[in-house]
Amino acid sequence: MHDNYDILVVRQILGIISNEEKRRLEEWRQKDAAHEERYQKMLAQDLSSEEYERYASINTELAWEKFVEKTQIEDPGVKTVSKHRTFRHLWRYAAAVVLVAVVGAAGWWYTDYKKVTPPVISQEIEQAMHQSEVSGKQVAMIEKIVNTTEATSVQEQIAQIKEELEDYTVSDDVVEELLAATRVTTYHDKEFWLKLDDKTLVHLNYNSKLIHPERFGSDSRDVVLDGEAYFMVAKDKSRPFVVHTPNGDVKVYGTEFNVNTRIKNDNVNDNDNNGKGGYRTEVVLVKGSVGVTPEGQAERMIVPGEQATFGENTGINLRNVDVTPYVAWNTGTFVFNDMPLSKLMEVLSKWYNMEVVYEDSTLQGLTFSGEFDRYGGVEPIVKGLNTAMGLDVSVKGNRMIIKR
Repeated sequence: MHDNYDILVVRQILGIISNEEKRRLEEWRQKDAAHEERYQKMLAQDLSSEEYERYASINTELAWEKFVEKTQIEDPGVKTVSKHRTFRHLWRYAAAVVLVAVVGAAGWWYTDYKKVTPPVISQEIEQAMHQSEVSGKQVAMIEKIVNTTEATSVQEQIAQIKEELEDYTVSDDVVEELLAATRVTTYHDKEFWLKLDDKTLVHLNYNSKLIHPERFGSDSRDVVLDGEAYFMVAKDKSRPFVVHTPNGDVKVYGTEFNVNTRIKNDNVNDNDNNGKGGYRTEVVLVKGSVGVTPEGQAERMIVPGEQATFGENTGINLRNVDVTPYVAWNTGTFVFNDMPLSKLMEVLSKWYNMEVVYEDSTLQGLTFSGEFDRYGGVEPIVKGLNTAMGLDVSVKGNRMIIKR
């Protein structure tokens, strides 16, 4: 029987569930996949007035039990006729009061459930967006995912999408929503800020690709990512926001997080099968709540300040991290914490489209901690490295030459 647990789901929706009830509900969800499916359907459904009344009547029974307990009276079924009538009147009154309260609360919940709240854009982020544009970094190639000149029928268009997304796990429903999708691709030295249909703000880093529909569907909001992006997701309880990556999905229950699908294992050969294309996916949660679901595995929730890394045929590696570097690049700052010079220069060489030359290869292992303006040009960074690390870094044409 599901009824008792249906009550718990409704109580959770209405925000009146106790800790003990929450524990029981979690145990029930984990006990059987069918239970979890029922739970998700109840969260997503548009409840009818009849269902409200059903849940209300269930809760009036709970209210009566509490009424009996608080007044320390016996159950009306064992009372005399006169007392039974008295309790029956009390019962009807209690039921009517609870019915009005529950239906009112359910109506409020439904309005809140369907509400879409755009993310709050700080002045710092607005300034970063402005700097990106005036510095010439706000550039991307924007095109339709389906080439209608090559695919004339819907079946051919769907086949075209499936071919592009062969490394991703997406349902047929999502594929159909992508028939009118846009592909946004950044260059190796550019980035791009974009707002999606629901006002979600996405900051796409260099050499990255995002596919998103022109209009999100009524059940979910699905995008496809290859590369790195910072997401500030609009709140919409009725439509989960899902980021599909080559190694699995990221389901959003909150607001701000960073996703990078091109993380290489340290000290592991690139040809090793540790992720699609030799890469793993990394998710860092800044605010709110997200769940990560590697391909073929169960969902795992992460909390703010946690980093989840996962690849093909690997488990999820969780660890606490300083979110500062992930927030900083989104607001226009490079932040490096004990980063090897080789990795630091890899970032800078891509961003400034320059070649790096080491006159002494041992210098690559030196570490650096510091911050640089992402839009300030390469000269201040070269000066900062020379001062902080005692190096001789010079710029000649399109090359950065590093020596002692």
